[in-house]
Amino acid sequence: MDSPPAARMNSLFGERPVSMLITGESRPLVNWLALGLVAHFDPNYLWTDVRAHEDRPSPFGPLARGAIPDAQLSLVHPEELQPNEEQARMAGAAAATVVRSDGDAGSVRRLEQFLGLPSHTQEVISATQPSSAIRFLVLANAERILHYYPFPRVGPTLEAILGSGCTVVLTFVGRPPEGRVAFDFVLDVRGIEPERWKEAIVRCEKGTDDGLLSPGASFAFAHVPGLPALLERYLRHS
Repeated sequence: MDSPPAARMNSLFGERPVSMLITGESRPLVNWLALGLVAHFDPNYLWTDVRAHEDRPSPFGPLARGAIPDAQLSLVHPEELQPNEEQARMAGAAAATVVRSDGDAGSVRRLEQFLGLPSHTQEVISATQPSSAIRFLVLANAERILHYYPFPRVGPTLEAILGSGCTVVLTFVGRPPEGRVAFDFVLDVRGIEPERWKEAIVRCEKGTDDGLLSPGASFAFAHVPGLPALLERYLRHS
């Protein structure tokens, strides 16, 4: 089991926007891992938490523990993250004359993809601009919008977000979705009880060809840069 130094983590996530999916059976643990990673690389990360109408945050998760600053947090219901299919279609039709005049089909496609994102996602991305650094976005509890994003839609959606210059991290509780193959990195958290986070293991399903985050590699929660300090601070009274 590898012990990942912060410098090696930095080399993986600091050079270009990437997409990451974090799966597991424990909602608090997958969300703590996401928070530890994004806070390490971008203290001004933006966190979108998908809440079911009847649901309350886990008492052991980062939201209930007050670990996410209010100014960086959005609470949304699943229906607020539906794709903007009609807006994207209209944008594509309106841009047809541009394609004919200058042949820049790639730019039109990127615009169409961006406008196809949910309005909330567009607003979050716009809030990160302009920036000379890669900004980090989190979508927590993504399994709650799975029905809006069948496999063929996942890749284009990620492409639109990465094209904006942002790294995106999704957390997903339950059986990993088919669309995970579209992500650059897929991590699975092996652990159930948040209070016993020191025993939790992170296994890499998809990542780099070799090294720290190669498929099959694993490391302890305690070795994620910045994460132990967060957990000690916010879970010490559990």
